[in-house]
Amino acid sequence: MCGGSVEIAPCSHVGHVFRKSSPYTFPGQGGVGGVLYRNLARVALVWLDDWSEFYFKINSEAARVRDDVTVRDRLMLRDRLQCHDFQWYLDNIWPGHFFPTKDGFFGKIRHETQDRCLHRPGGRGGGSIQPTGTATLKECVIEVYPPQTFVLNKKGYIMTDESVCLDAPDYDTANHPRARA
Repeated sequence: MCGGSVEIAPCSHVGHVFRKSSPYTFPGQGGVGGVLYRNLARVALVWLDDWSEFYFKINSEAARVRDDVTVRDRLMLRDRLQCHDFQWYLDNIWPGHFFPTKDGFFGKIRHETQDRCLHRPGGRGGGSIQPTGTATLKECVIEVYPPQTFVLNKKGYIMTDESVCLDAPDYDTANHPRARA
């Protein structure tokens, strides 16, 4: 966003091995979690522009601490470096993103007759966190709840994130498809 570049090496692997416990102390309220969520809030407030509200809807812990972080100096640096805004990034660098757009939808899919919401499946184990399997109808959760949150993108795909789409390849009966993620 500020004129740099990122090189993608398809066969490379990036990872981090976490220790069982940290040798460091984390000042302030909340310990390591507090530091993490304050940093996430800071990133959202500095770089996501209007999209920060979307981020805070899906990350309630970062939303709780957003007023505790100071970003004035970081915003001044971003301005001085003449960085592009986040919408430019979405349009030019990540056009296939799964974020809701003006011509899209973000929220729950509710069955009107049963008053239940579409609920995506969980990960399949083996280290995978990608939701795969049959979607179900469950009691609607009032707040933003990722297993019941979907995006309808401008291409018409119903998605749960950038790599998981809703599909109806199976049929319980001739006229009733089973939605799968």
